[in-house]
Amino acid sequence: MPDKIKILILTDNNSDSRFIKLALSNQNGNTLQITEKDLSLISSIRLEDFDAVFIIGSEKINDINKLKNYIESGGGTVLMPSSSSSISSFQNLTKNLEIGIATSFKGRINSQETSTQFEKVDLLHPLFEDLFEDKSKTKIESPEIYYYAQIIPDIKGKSIISLYDNS
Repeated sequence: MPDKIKILILTDNNSDSRFIKLALSNQNGNTLQITEKDLSLISSIRLEDFDAVFIIGSEKINDINKLKNYIESGGGTVLMPSSSSSISSFQNLTKNLEIGIATSFKGRINSQETSTQFEKVDLLHPLFEDLFEDKSKTKIESPEIYYYAQIIPDIKGKSIISLYDNS
């Protein structure tokens, strides 16, 4: 196991990564090395230098093939819309990555009218590998989720956290 797990966060809007950074910074042992960059810089970044890449957004991506090659080479990727992502740009991204179909955005930004929660979590996925010190207590508590992209995964895509509406 490497001393540090290298995580890259690429965003359309820097402020959209605050909850991801908070969740990652609470990991035990300080084994994560987090780098954050603007999504528009993806063509100048060596993705293969990172163990996992978080993509938060779809408006500024200018090199989808670079990301697709990283994923096809086994690179771990978590994909989320940003606060400024349009459904058409997010659909284009998921379609070009061949990971599934983004059908719609659910809920409204900054609204708590409706919410959903995690239904299933794939605790065997490498992303959660060292999350629990006590392996007998392996439950992830779901936050209330008020706004999200509904994505139906295809053969190449895998949902590691599904919601009650099968997203």
